[in-house]
Amino acid sequence: MPAPALAVHPLVIATPHIGGLTRPAVEHQALETVSQVGALLRGEMPPGAVNPQQATRLARWKARE
Repeated sequence: MPAPALAVHPLVIATPHIGGLTRPAVEHQALETVSQVGALLRGEMPPGAVNPQQATRLARWKARE
């Protein structure tokens, strides 16, 4: 919940979570997912991965080669 002062501010337009679900956003998310899976299949860490030092399963994928 936003602070009451923020919720009533005249420059704030509150939208539900789906407010960002535009066609360009959906396309970007889909292509980004494909890119990340491709990196994983090549044994690479996807760009922008959060906490990559904790990605222990990637080493197991590489061991299968």
